[in-house]
Amino acid sequence: MLHQNRNRARLGRRAWIVTSLAALAVSLPLAAASVAPADVAPLVAAAPRDVTLVAPSASVHLEPVASGARGSRRQATGSIGGTLLDQSGGTLPGATVTLTNLDTGAQSVTASDALGRFVFRGLQPATYRAVASRPGFKSGTIDVRLTPGAAIQPTLTLGLGSVHETIHVTCGQSSGIVRLLELSARVRETMFPRLYAQGMPAVRVGGAIRQPLKLTDVRPVCPSTLPSAETTIHLVGHIGVNGLIEDAAPAPVAPGSEPPAELTQSALDAVRRWTFAPTLLNGQVVETEIAVDVTFGKS
Repeated sequence: MLHQNRNRARLGRRAWIVTSLAALAVSLPLAAASVAPADVAPLVAAAPRDVTLVAPSASVHLEPVASGARGSRRQATGSIGGTLLDQSGGTLPGATVTLTNLDTGAQSVTASDALGRFVFRGLQPATYRAVASRPGFKSGTIDVRLTPGAAIQPTLTLGLGSVHETIHVTCGQSSGIVRLLELSARVRETMFPRLYAQGMPAVRVGGAIRQPLKLTDVRPVCPSTLPSAETTIHLVGHIGVNGLIEDAAPAPVAPGSEPPAELTQSALDAVRRWTFAPTLLNGQVVETEIAVDVTFGKS
């Protein structure tokens, strides 16, 4: 500024153009040198990252498959449940139901509820046998094949059990001693009240049995000839709704083992003359099976 001889006149247009071109010639190569490495490096590094993501991406798709497999295992179990009825159509509470896996032999036991219903849950696919039993009734059996996720609901009807009487006749005594045994097949009368659930129709609960009561008892007569050893005659028949013995006949035996005809006829003649107050099931008169064993022996 203190230099008195320096030319301080403004640059002309030509000088500005030359100066600008010179500045561009210097700055552009420097800018290119500083920017290029930053732009190229990410592009080169990005390609490998994109490629390596393929493998993790494939493994992620395995998750739904594994989850589906776990879901199918949860759905593989099934259930077997149903209702127990007596022969009149009434439900049977308090019956024992035994379920056996016929493939493994494993067993489970439950009881029917107040409405005669039962259920076994969480069962693996297999062949099962369900057996229902209740005093005074015959057992009911059903075999089922349980498939994955199935819910089987059978209805089992249990018929009345049979009455069984045993008579021992001792021949050769003037008094003709006879002993009459009434076995446990004659169950005590069991009563269940009718159930009324709020908001649902009345359910008729069954299983109430009044045992048959013998009114007339006729004793077998000893035939003139007797075998040397005690001989038992097995008879089967029905106590009809009229209280009379119907269809009384010898029980089937193996060929060649038939008892003496005189003993069989004596037992039949006596049993056919018996009379009963018939069996009641839920207040209704029903027919009942009867089995009688008459044993003849010498004094």
